[in-house]
Amino acid sequence: NIEKIERNLRFLLKRKNMKRGDLARKGQLSRATISRIFRNKNDKGSSYRPAPEVVMCICIALKLDENEMKELFLIAFPEWKCWIEISRRKLSMHDANVLLDENGLPTLGNSIEE
Repeated sequence: NIEKIERNLRFLLKRKNMKRGDLARKGQLSRATISRIFRNKNDKGSSYRPAPEVVMCICIALKLDENEMKELFLIAFPEWKCWIEISRRKLSMHDANVLLDENGLPTLGNSIEE
């Protein structure tokens, strides 16, 4: 999903007529953080996933409206879409985990025997 974030950010930067440096400065983020997002790599070579606080800094820097912000967060954190659905439908833990598993996302809770 980081590739989707990167594509979305490229689109937003172009639309807002901004450069990566502008994004770093206006979002008070390091250039290294912006680079990690666009490279999809952290300093150890593993995939990079920005923290929610980083995504929010980007939203502020780009002056995104509520819908644009929600879209970026759902791209960055696809599990949130399922979590919203779980809450909306008031699913049991079992059914919540079935939904998450069907979407290729980590399940919730610990495996315990009752």
